[in-house]
Amino acid sequence: MLAENISPFMVDTKIDIEYGVIHGVGENNSQYVVQSPAGVFVANRAFSCVIQPEAGDKVMVSRDNNRQCHILAIIERSIGDSATLAFEGDINLSSKKGKISVSADESIDMVTTGKVSVFSKEIDLVANKSLINIEQITAVGDEFSSNMQRVKVFADSIDTVAGRLTQHLKNSFRIIEGVDQTKAGEMLTTIKNLFSLRSRQAAVLAKKDMKIDAERIHMG
Repeated sequence: MLAENISPFMVDTKIDIEYGVIHGVGENNSQYVVQSPAGVFVANRAFSCVIQPEAGDKVMVSRDNNRQCHILAIIERSIGDSATLAFEGDINLSSKKGKISVSADESIDMVTTGKVSVFSKEIDLVANKSLINIEQITAVGDEFSSNMQRVKVFADSIDTVAGRLTQHLKNSFRIIEGVDQTKAGEMLTTIKNLFSLRSRQAAVLAKKDMKIDAERIHMG
């Protein structure tokens, strides 16, 4: 058996578990000044204590005769109920068979000076109002569908490159202050009722034939 190969050893270090109150926080929250019935001493936060201690917290500490002291847990916090999960290195939240949920009654903020990556088979976003402020966007996909009651677009320049463009509109209104130019190999226009063209000056140029066919033609 494995237990038969274990040799007992003597431990000279005495470890005390006691309660104390944090009276001061060091630079970068690296060390804490703790006062307990045994006195005042400097303590480090234990790796398993993920809540960042604050001044005034009642904490559980471990202390040995080698002057090593660690904050094991925060027992009470007298000022407010807010808490900060603080880690020094990378953090991985993993659920092998379940799901991970993050909920809040007021708001959720995500702040980083680096990169945010999201990899998922499907993403659902539901909100009453959304504000996106991004300097540059690149979107790549196979299909895009949008169902909106009203759309407004304000841009200095819009460039569209497509193999085919199809628009089905009930009414269309365009106001162009400058030049409206169309270059096409062939242009076909079919109008069910009225076609009206008004201009201060107009020029129609054809290299070969030009045909006007109607029951009545009024000129002048």
